[in-house]
Amino acid sequence: MRTIFVGATVLLVGAGAPMAWAATPPDTNGNNIALQGSDTLEEVTKAILATCTGATSAGITYSGGGSGTGETAMSTTPPTQKEAPMSRFFNASAAVCAFSSTMEGLVIGLDGLAVVGSQANAGSACGGALARNTVSFTVSGSCPGCDAGTSTYTIGNGNGGFAGWKDVLKLVYTGLDHSTSTTPDCASPTRKALVANYGKLFQTGCTTGTCPQGLKHAWRRGDASGTTDVFLAALGSPLKGLASAQIANGKPAKNWFCNATPLNTVNPPPFLNSDGTVNSGTTSTGLSFGGASDYLDGDPIRVSCDTTLSDDDGNLVSGDNVCNYGGAGALGTPGTLGLVLPVEVPTNLDANALYNIPACTAGKFGLAPPRLLSPGPLPNYMTPCPGGATSCPCPNGGKLVGTSCWQPYQDLGGGARNYNCLNQQQYVQGAVKNGTTDGRTYNLFAKNANGTYALDGFNVPEDPSSFASGDDTDLTQRYITGAFYRIHMANVSTGSAGTTCQKADSTAQIGCLTQADPCSIGYAGREADTVNANIVALTVNGIADSAANIAKLLGPTDPTTYPLSRKLFFNTLQGFQSLQGGELALARCFGNSGSSSANTGTNGVIKSKGFIPMDDPTVIPFNASGKVVCQSAANSICTAGASGDNGACASIPAGLIQ
Repeated sequence: MRTIFVGATVLLVGAGAPMAWAATPPDTNGNNIALQGSDTLEEVTKAILATCTGATSAGITYSGGGSGTGETAMSTTPPTQKEAPMSRFFNASAAVCAFSSTMEGLVIGLDGLAVVGSQANAGSACGGALARNTVSFTVSGSCPGCDAGTSTYTIGNGNGGFAGWKDVLKLVYTGLDHSTSTTPDCASPTRKALVANYGKLFQTGCTTGTCPQGLKHAWRRGDASGTTDVFLAALGSPLKGLASAQIANGKPAKNWFCNATPLNTVNPPPFLNSDGTVNSGTTSTGLSFGGASDYLDGDPIRVSCDTTLSDDDGNLVSGDNVCNYGGAGALGTPGTLGLVLPVEVPTNLDANALYNIPACTAGKFGLAPPRLLSPGPLPNYMTPCPGGATSCPCPNGGKLVGTSCWQPYQDLGGGARNYNCLNQQQYVQGAVKNGTTDGRTYNLFAKNANGTYALDGFNVPEDPSSFASGDDTDLTQRYITGAFYRIHMANVSTGSAGTTCQKADSTAQIGCLTQADPCSIGYAGREADTVNANIVALTVNGIADSAANIAKLLGPTDPTTYPLSRKLFFNTLQGFQSLQGGELALARCFGNSGSSSANTGTNGVIKSKGFIPMDDPTVIPFNASGKVVCQSAANSICTAGASGDNGACASIPAGLIQ
């Protein structure tokens, strides 16, 4: 089982852009800030910045990184920014609730999370509707959620009382069934039985012969993504927004995803207390910081890597371009990957570093240092290390040879080498294999030409004990050691009629992967199903993710509202009245509603990026002005049972919304 731990200890946090705990100066005048915030809204924000000269002339730029990073930057002491585009409103935490009287946000548009699959399988062959009730399957083994006195598990027929579509997604992604247990079991017979029968994911079942091997992969966004927060919160108790609350609190918590299983079970000490300090005990506390699972492949349900080779040279014709190291069988035996895999495309790398890498020269391996100097300690590739070793940072599961690892390279002639290359399955360094049988393991490590591991630009604390204290002097960045986004960058799955996937953002890449591997599903922003015609968004609880169904989110409670709907925000903890300089200028640009039909203002940008603008015909019945609106914070966010709101929007600067 492949387990990545970044840094000297059990975790590190991030998802693709600098975090708020980087050595960033405090926000004192609203100028010269690389704003952090939603990746979902990255293109929207950059488009608005492109015409917002008051902000750009004051040094305002955008680095993204996830809604949780923006929330943290606003709530840290002192704040490094006072506003952030976010794909949700604020989550409760001690740091956030210190601003309970001033937090507010502009609702700039609407969106829905999509559960996507391939049009050919999930759509045409299986009806396109996520299972919601009456779908049942047989479980061999312990089944606390099975119908009384039987070995039959019926979707939505449990003691938990939650909707059947939640039942399906909870089982697939977290291992929670619909019994009263709040302890997930990613290796449970129930979960295994469901994912082994692809047709049981859908309300109507599938035509004979569809994905006979079962569900291959369930793609997911990273921990710090606002999309992940909304997804987990929508699935209900005991799940809740993952990364944002952990980041804002500066405290670790349980990571619910099955690919994060090692964080909760087999990770090595030191373990973490709930306040972020290091526990002196020897038993795992099961706690980690949000972002720690973004490069993990720890799902106990293992899927053999897809491998179809050519007859003449033994190279991959179709299948997976990345794979686990293997560890069993003869050289060339395919390895495995977990069922749930995170797909986080680093935003700091260009296309050449992400995907456009040449083939490694057949069988050529050399010693190259995975890093030259700082930052940061090297991660172990797997846990436990082969042969009881205490250190195994190399892609072949081995320890350093001096300061270097054996790595494949492209022979450029004249002694020149390029280690940033795509290796084939059958080529494994022979001197120190450490059980490695599948050469595609080297492709999970994004590398520079000299063999050093690429960094994802995400600044994180090297020592977890320093995180809680706010010590930002001991920083590192994550090495990209789990590039699952590359799985179909050069080849599609065997039998797929889809296209290869080299998208620049995680949402589009997840959409693309569901058609490159048509026996997979994923969750992402609603625009994931617009990548090409081979992708379909599944109905959830029988409801489509249409604009009309999402717009109902703004009206009174309606059972036909799309369940995974969300508002899109431009938020501030300190209040719009506190903004100054470039930040105030940007807030005014977001407040300039404009017209989606005339392609002007925020409404025009929101529509152009595939979201639902506030003047959309489906929204007007609930928002007659067609303008962006200010939303105050509900008092219940920070005080359970409280009613009303904080009234912060009453003090919004005059003319901010137009």
